Amino acid sequence: MAKVDISSIVKAAQSLYGKDARGAAMLGTGNVLRRPTKPEEFVVAPEDHVWREVTGLLGLPFDSIVQIAGAHDSGKSTLAGEFMAFAQSQGCYVILADSEKKFDKIRFEKHFKGDASQLAIIQSTMIRKLAGGMLKYVKSIKEVDPQGKILLVHDSVGGSVSRSRLEHDIDDDKSNQPGSEAVENSD
Repeated sequence: MAKVDISSIVKAAQSLYGKDARGAAMLGTGNVLRRPTKPEEFVVAPEDHVWREVTGLLGLPFDSIVQIAGAHDSGKSTLAGEFMAFAQSQGCYVILADSEKKFDKIRFEKHFKGDASQLAIIQSTMIRKLAGGMLKYVKSIKEVDPQGKILLVHDSVGGSVSRSRLEHDIDDDKSNQPGSEAVENSD
């Protein structure tokens, strides 16, 4: 164990933020960590679903970013499609940012039992346009249903490009603004 109680270290570090209460609030002990446990905190997967076995979670937790990564054709989009249908069956809104334009509504309805007509879709290869569309959908949903739960799916981040990448020639060695692509993708 450490020689000094960690809570005193946290208080000392918080005090270094002065009057910036929001900055100080970023610091804390492990007591502030919370793992969702109640079904209403998730897009719930069926009891026999592989997600539960592999993650130990009831499903996809709300208020979280969950990245599903894997090799080509390993089931990432299939898993996303299943959770989109689960979310719909649980009364959630579903927003799909489809940068690869590969979403198959027939597969979604036939195999996952989802309703493609009830998906809010954004199609673009530009990451800022996708993010802007998602934000507009979220704001619009919250205006009409402030308590509404939303599952936002981006398929796929890897298939999206920044505006600066799109605008410069493929054989151009230099970007107009170094670092602009990273900043844009981060936004």
